[in-house]
Amino acid sequence: MIGVVGTFIASATLFLFGFAGIIYAIWSAIAVTEPFSYESIKEISVILIMAIDIFLLATVLYIIALGLYELFIDDALDLPRWLEVRTLDDLKARLLGVIAVILPVAFLGKLVEWKSGQDILWLGLAISAVLIAIAAIQYVSFIRNKS
Repeated sequence: MIGVVGTFIASATLFLFGFAGIIYAIWSAIAVTEPFSYESIKEISVILIMAIDIFLLATVLYIIALGLYELFIDDALDLPRWLEVRTLDDLKARLLGVIAVILPVAFLGKLVEWKSGQDILWLGLAISAVLIAIAAIQYVSFIRNKS
């Protein structure tokens, strides 16, 4: 129960921080002397992308909290079929699926902030390697569950 409550509190906290980030971005856009300059649009874009990234992470934590609750406390939750967790492998698959969405969003945030150099190439390659590994794990798990 401690893991479920802790994960849920972390999720709720991140949702609030993401919401606050969006309010901050809107307020900053209104308060800027040149709201439609390239720099101000770039700045608000970065803030909004970071807020989306926070919402995605909050969603991961929420799914984990629900999954842990369903696995270890009460499996009679009325959840949509795609969110039902029967095994720990189901929970890991959900987590990997959401991570596969978070990584490109994080990359987009870094890409918008990117000035120059090869650092973006290495980051992109690292994220690609992780996404390929996630896809391979999901594929092997799918094949294993199918047979």
